[in-house]
Amino acid sequence: MRGSFAGEVRKVIAGTLGEISISEIADRLGIALPKTRKRLHTTIRDLLRAGEIERRGEGVYAWKEKARKTERREVMWRLLRARVFVTVEDLQEMAGVSREYAEEWIRMLVKKEIVRKTGKAYRLVSDPVEMPENTEKAGQLRDLRKRMAEAAALLRKAVQTLEGPDR
Repeated sequence: MRGSFAGEVRKVIAGTLGEISISEIADRLGIALPKTRKRLHTTIRDLLRAGEIERRGEGVYAWKEKARKTERREVMWRLLRARVFVTVEDLQEMAGVSREYAEEWIRMLVKKEIVRKTGKAYRLVSDPVEMPENTEKAGQLRDLRKRMAEAAALLRKAVQTLEGPDR
């Protein structure tokens, strides 16, 4: 099974030492049709905007090593700000995240009224420039830790009861 189109483009560029031209990328991916070449150009543009690759000349690109360390949320945030309209699939493909992660991130932005759902896509309606933090997630983790501590205390009490007063 093949990966996403953006993923395939990423592999070709990242697997190249140094620079690679857009025609070499197309050749390695077996792209000849003009429609698919347009898709390649769009993907290259998105990878540039996401900071994963850099332009080294006219039609020549190179993988940015530090891009591997870019936080996935930052990649999604840059893509949203660059495109204004995105789908969950766009976020998945360009940031390399799971569908669940992209949906959770978008839900957080909807709650903060930064994006609004328009059909299948989400539209940026308020741009705070800085990427918003998911404060709700931190609260959920605190609640989870509290419940786990309570459950552990109950479990210890149950074990003590089962062992009896002799031990």
